[in-house]
Formats: sequence, C-alpha cells, structure tokens
Amino acid sequence: MDSRLTEFRPIRIQRYVPELDLLNNPLLKSNEKEFLAAFYEFLEEELDEDLRALEELNYLLEEPIEEKKKTAGYKDHEKTF
Repeated sequence: MDSRLTEFRPIRIQRYVPELDLLNNPLLKSNEKEFLAAFYEFLEEELDEDLRALEELNYLLEEPIEEKKKTAGYKDHEKTF
C-alpha cells in the first residue's frame, strides 16, 4: 500500500468479483472458457511474481521522483517572490 496516501480511505479488494467472473459467464462457449482457464493459470504461475517485482520496483523509483518534484516545485515557488 502506498503510505503517502494516508488521507484516503483504504479500498478493500476481494479476490472474487462475480461480475468479472468470465469463467461462469453464460455467453462464453466451453472452448472459450477452457482457454480463459488456461490463460489465468499461466498468468498466476508464470507472470504473477514478475508483475509483483515490477510493481515494487516502480514504487521504489517513484518515491524519490515525487520528492524531487516537491523540492523542484518549492524552488520554483521561491523564485516567483
């Protein structure tokens, strides 16, 4: 969780959202559901760890950049006076 956003109420995320459950969608054919099941399995097994690592890396890079923006904005503000 991004600790810089303390003013916002945390959103509770549940893993299962019925409206987004494509595997139980009556409009999909059985072969489409099988493809989705295999695709979801691939995402969880092969990509989940990498995506989490990228998310962490992004956070580590983003935090110093935000501090630089604040500092630069403050310096620009000082110049106007």
